[in-house]
Amino acid sequence: MVTEAIYTFKKLKHYKPFDETFFRLAKLSIYSAEQFYTTVLYTDNDSLEFLTNGGLKFDRVVLLDSIEEYNGGNYAMPKILTMISREEPYIHLDFDSILIDKPESKAQVSFPFPEPDLTKLTTPTHYEFVYIAYVKCFVEHIMDKIDYEKQSRIKWNIFPNNSALLVNKPKIVSEIFTEIITEFVPDKIEVLNPTAIEQQYLLSHLEYYGIEYDFRNTTDTFSIIEYKTLSDKKKQYYLDKQKYVHISHYAWWPDITDEVLNFFNQKLNLIEKKTIL
Repeated sequence: MVTEAIYTFKKLKHYKPFDETFFRLAKLSIYSAEQFYTTVLYTDNDSLEFLTNGGLKFDRVVLLDSIEEYNGGNYAMPKILTMISREEPYIHLDFDSILIDKPESKAQVSFPFPEPDLTKLTTPTHYEFVYIAYVKCFVEHIMDKIDYEKQSRIKWNIFPNNSALLVNKPKIVSEIFTEIITEFVPDKIEVLNPTAIEQQYLLSHLEYYGIEYDFRNTTDTFSIIEYKTLSDKKKQYYLDKQKYVHISHYAWWPDITDEVLNFFNQKLNLIEKKTIL
């Protein structure tokens, strides 16, 4: 039974800015998770100070030695190190993820949605995303540089999103990530796209070893691109029907992000206090 929602943070260079909107999102994410779980942060000393100064609070904090000692630049690694350390079931949430309902799954590992599923979504936009996020780094750093048996494990028709990863069997995920960073691509960690290591290779190894997994949704249920085209009335309906929201590109659409945050703050009864940065 999953009783803890866990977060990971190490202040590394990231395409998502750690600005006031980040802290607004993070506070709402933590608040939403607290309705269902105990919240736990995995971090290092400097990062804890940064989050604390931004007004973020958790039920428990774990200062993880492996995160403290990691001096690379791949922003997926701290999250991977957290999941390697876990022994009890959990849901790992990104700070831009909002839970409206409690996620449920009996699978050993459960992803929130595919990003994308190329067996169903075949638009040029989806192919372009897959090329940038996965194919390009594979061609440049993996193809012809690791043996064929390892290359053949990698799955290319469906790609998971890990923003709300539900893990009922933590030993399995711990062992897979340990294998990925110590045996599968140990000398490629700092040059590979973080999404490939954290998302694509995890799913590929679950399938390779025949481990049960599922997707709780067939696609991302919330899309800012879709949302911003709607009338005000339809926007209210669109937001109200959401059970989970992942606002990954908040820096691209600050006005829309602010609008969405205001809606869910009110819906979840979160009283905001201004962040002092």
